[in-house]
Amino acid sequence: MASVGQVLAGRYRLEEQLDQGAVGPLFRATRADDGASVAVRVAAGVAESGEGAAAAAAESARAVVGLQGPCTARLLDVGQTDEGVPFLVYEPVEGWRINTLLDKTGPVPPEHAASVVDGVLQSLEQAHGRGLAHGWLTPSSVYVGENPDGSDRITVLDYGLPQQGAAPPGAHLAPERERGDPATPASDVLSVGLLLADLLTGSAVGRRRPEGDPVAGAPLPPQVKDSAFAEIVQQAVPADPGQRFGSAAAMRRALQATAGGGGAAAQAQAGPRVRRYETPIRSPAWAGAGPALLEPAGNGPADPLA
Repeated sequence: MASVGQVLAGRYRLEEQLDQGAVGPLFRATRADDGASVAVRVAAGVAESGEGAAAAAAESARAVVGLQGPCTARLLDVGQTDEGVPFLVYEPVEGWRINTLLDKTGPVPPEHAASVVDGVLQSLEQAHGRGLAHGWLTPSSVYVGENPDGSDRITVLDYGLPQQGAAPPGAHLAPERERGDPATPASDVLSVGLLLADLLTGSAVGRRRPEGDPVAGAPLPPQVKDSAFAEIVQQAVPADPGQRFGSAAAMRRALQATAGGGGAAAQAQAGPRVRRYETPIRSPAWAGAGPALLEPAGNGPADPLA
């Protein structure tokens, strides 16, 4: 297993482990050739190792080359550890991952829960528009920080992970994904619905679902049922994909209508976001003080996959 101090593929020195996500550990790393700070996800939780793993990881990565936006962590590189486990390299991220945020704050204020989910949907809308699905969206895939103007800054990681692996513990996956079916926009929508429920309740609703039947029949927690977003969660999480929102864009429209047009989308429509990396990003004020998980690195590292 990858560990701090290890150099992956002779290029990336792992400086600090940031989390142990459901899909595998995330590290702050330094790129050897130019000293750039990057984020490295070692896909131990979802990817098979050994023969064929590198080729499968590279194929998944190639599909998301060029996918970027104000709410998406850009994929920069892909490789394989000495043990044969694929790793993916992303531009730096700052802030709290959702798991850490919930541990620190408990329930998130509804207006900020809507802003976080709006950012996630904005990222997915771009991906779905290119015919791509995330497939492994979990609370550890989403980071929340604060722009200098006080608006929420949302970053979605883990695009490009191999899609053929088994569901890791704690994954917010749709029933069809847990059966091994390919990722689709509908499966991503369900994951976002569970993420919204997590934020409103302050705990991982997705990990409390009945084993073997992760969505059907699970009652909404009171914090969700009594909120303005209950109908949105209900329409996102049916076990039947055909009963969910038809797309991230449709769910986003419903969310914005319920929230009165607030969230990351309204912030983006009001004007351009602050360029990534120009100013250190703080953790959101409503979460209290917290460290930037990865320091900005100029205007970001170059993209060898482009």
